[in-house]
Amino acid sequence: MRTPHLLLLAMTMLLLAAIPASADSILVDNGAIDGNTNAYSINYGYSVSNSFDLSTTQMITGLVFGSWLLSTDLPQTIDWQITANDPFTGNIVAGGSTADLTSTFQFTNSYGFDIYSSLFPIMNVSLPAGDYWFQLGNGVTSLGLPMFWDQSNGPASASQFDGVNISPLAYTDPLSSQGFSGSESFQILTPEPGTMALLGSGLVLAGFLRRKKSR
Repeated sequence: MRTPHLLLLAMTMLLLAAIPASADSILVDNGAIDGNTNAYSINYGYSVSNSFDLSTTQMITGLVFGSWLLSTDLPQTIDWQITANDPFTGNIVAGGSTADLTSTFQFTNSYGFDIYSSLFPIMNVSLPAGDYWFQLGNGVTSLGLPMFWDQSNGPASASQFDGVNISPLAYTDPLSSQGFSGSESFQILTPEPGTMALLGSGLVLAGFLRRKKSR
């Protein structure tokens, strides 16, 4: 008489497996890829940090960012971390690891660089409300050439670390006297609300079946 329980358990596992990894929405948006203004080094000893803030506890599942590479080169991996309190020197609350990049070619810009949209997943990091910084560095490309993080001038505060000094990226355009943040193009991803509800329902059902089986 255990067959119905086994069938329900199998259905639950199929339900969980059917949840697409790409079912994410944008939690933080610092601007779409510009590709023609500027970009900052995120390899060869350089790393770049961008701020973001959360008003409530949130789950983070990935990051999308714009990258510049020399012609025929391809993005491969990136080191990332999220810090609290300060960029680079703050407490590491997530990451501190290397991620494989899934990248999509966008266009070749006027300077001859190939522009990519690069994505990497994050294994369900939950962050409480607060101020944070997202750092990228030690980028690796297929040809071992420079990788740059596209500048979008979004609302984030940005800085670059050269291995010794931390420098803010804010600047003023000398021609227009207009100020820019110098921050980079990125989107931080979070699960779709429907995905979280489906996952929660599946886990509750799985737990119920385990309790039934133990009786």
